[in-house]
Amino acid sequence: MPSTSPIMAVDVGTVRIGLAKSDPSGRIALPIATIAAKPREAALQTILTYARELRPSQVIVGLPLTLDGDEATASMRSRRFAAQLQKLIPCRVAMIDERLTTVVAEAALRDADVSRSKRKQVIDQAAATILLQTFLDHRAGR
Repeated sequence: MPSTSPIMAVDVGTVRIGLAKSDPSGRIALPIATIAAKPREAALQTILTYARELRPSQVIVGLPLTLDGDEATASMRSRRFAAQLQKLIPCRVAMIDERLTTVVAEAALRDADVSRSKRKQVIDQAAATILLQTFLDHRAGR
């Protein structure tokens, strides 16, 4: 039986944070917004506002890994962010591998002939959408 609560995805960057959500059936990822990453408290509160509105069953946060699968400095930042988010949000917050999501998002936007200035505005939410779609597809066995 499909869930009626969406899943929310967060792509954490040092400048911007991308947000995405699933449709109620949990099959399709949709972009929500791109927000400023700093100040960190304001970013967390903005995500909390979206979470209160959406009431997600789960929030996934991208875990940036090297191509070899190792963690780096960015991984530690994302883990800290996810831990802070978990204290605020009453649902499960999980980390998932986000390798190459931004690269794939950039290529998709370029292929769609989105201008460079517009790409900069939406790249993070596009990456969050790809992160979430990958999660949804994996969960569904696709």
